[in-house]
Amino acid sequence: MAVDDGVYALTRFELNGQQRLFIVTELAENNGHPLSFAAERIATEILRRYGADIPPSSALFVEHYDPGVSFRGPATAECERFLEWSVTWHNRQAVFIHPKPVSKRGTH
Repeated sequence: MAVDDGVYALTRFELNGQQRLFIVTELAENNGHPLSFAAERIATEILRRYGADIPPSSALFVEHYDPGVSFRGPATAECERFLEWSVTWHNRQAVFIHPKPVSKRGTH
């Protein structure tokens, strides 16, 4: 998915008929803004393209980094991680995103 000068992978899941989950993955070949710096723009564009039929509160977003696809070399590779976005919306535009680690439910 291209947004402005960045390129990101997008995976979409329909949840219980009322919510939609979007997982946005940073790609190593992204020469534009890093995912974390473009989050508001990306969330707004995803909602415009793939969530026009749902209220913003029904869109769930997860920022994803995968060592296999997100980084150019081993020096910058890290463990796979997921960050849930808490999005503040104004007129279907994301104005602030607070990322927080996704909890590991069911693990000790």
